[in-house]
Amino acid sequence: SLLLNYREREGHCNVPQSHTECYKNLGAWLNTQRKRKKAGIMKPNTQKRLENVGVVWDPLIENWESHYQLLIQFRQREGHSNVSQRHKEDGVNLGKWLSMQRRKNKLGKLDLNFEKRLIEAGIMWEGIHSKQWEDNFQLLVQFRQREGHCNVPRYHKEEGERGYCNENLGAWLENQKQRKKKGSLDPILVKRLEEEDVVWNFMSEQWEKKFRYLLKFRYQEGHCNVPFSHMEGTINLKNWLDSQIRQKKKGRLHPILERRLQNIGVVWDGVQQEKWSINYQHLIQFHQREGHWNVPRKHKEGDCNLGEWLTTQKRQWKRGKLDPIRIKQLKELKIGWKIAV
Repeated sequence: SLLLNYREREGHCNVPQSHTECYKNLGAWLNTQRKRKKAGIMKPNTQKRLENVGVVWDPLIENWESHYQLLIQFRQREGHSNVSQRHKEDGVNLGKWLSMQRRKNKLGKLDLNFEKRLIEAGIMWEGIHSKQWEDNFQLLVQFRQREGHCNVPRYHKEEGERGYCNENLGAWLENQKQRKKKGSLDPILVKRLEEEDVVWNFMSEQWEKKFRYLLKFRYQEGHCNVPFSHMEGTINLKNWLDSQIRQKKKGRLHPILERRLQNIGVVWDGVQQEKWSINYQHLIQFHQREGHWNVPRKHKEGDCNLGEWLTTQKRQWKRGKLDPIRIKQLKELKIGWKIAV
């Protein structure tokens, strides 16, 4: 009857541990009933009577569930789960509760089932800054769609369609990389960044600068066969390209970087490519001197058997074995494939 009186007055049966009702410790008595239920020594009839008046056997789970339902309510209304620290939902401080869940998760103390359900509800473990993280991520996606990569210059400013602007998107991305390196970046965020082709383990600014030089060279020369002594400012572009080829050969070049280099025409067999490039230059030299492309079969230009080389190119082309980039380079000379036999 004391429990019924409490329920009628308070609207629930979650009696505090030290609460007394009519000079009797009702909280301690109810806690004893919960222990008996957990130990399996409570009579079924007693259990049913207590449940009928609204006794919850694990108040902590009940409390968690009620907050979770408020979170779902917030998400359905707002379209996201980025609850601010001080936000109250139906009078309940939902933001504070969510911050507590994040702290428990960081310490490894959050129940795995609770963690799974919060993730399903759209929670990112970045804390109250998650909306800002999402805004910056969308700017990164925008940058990638426009530029074709995620190597954002360190002081790059990016402005979004909805008015959000980051004065330093590159620094934000670098911060994500540092957190990934330290193991403090949430795995869900790591996965989302990797899906946008973010690369973690190279000096993106320096690599991107040299890649732009290579693009410039290709635009000017029509190929990526950089001569040994070629310089771009203070950078020996040939040395850098050779280092990329060596890394590829050893399996150390990141697949994304490999794909980007390959897409602009880099050939990975450096020695053979160098030989081909030398013969190509000799062919141009022959045309400039002779005024035609009809190189005799046994003609040598320097130490190179130019006639034999040109015949080989035609043979490979007819068999469909000549690299498309090399075909393009030869066609740019308007050679017409008139090769002497």
